[in-house]
Amino acid sequence: MVDPENGYYLVRTTKNGPLLPARIFCGCICNVSGVDNQVHEWTMNCDRSPRQVGMLCGEVCTPADVWLKGSLRAIPKAEYEQLLAERLWDESYAADTVTERTSKVDFNRMKSPF
Repeated sequence: MVDPENGYYLVRTTKNGPLLPARIFCGCICNVSGVDNQVHEWTMNCDRSPRQVGMLCGEVCTPADVWLKGSLRAIPKAEYEQLLAERLWDESYAADTVTERTSKVDFNRMKSPF
């Protein structure tokens, strides 16, 4: 098995699902950043050892949740940040959220377009 590599990626969590921005990085959960128990980028000032952390659409997950998806494509940091900002904007202004981003579409639960 290949170990996860730090970087920025596009992944699909379901078959034919949308491409989601994801990230794997060395993170830490400590009090140095000023906020207790919040994941942040590891620095030399941190009082805990670094560990790999995954983020999928801005939410913390395990690195395996990102790395072991079938479709994984590396992208630059600027593209990741733009896709994440667009995704968060779309979620905040979504008028009708029928499904979660990781679930399959159920046409029986959707509103009729007519």
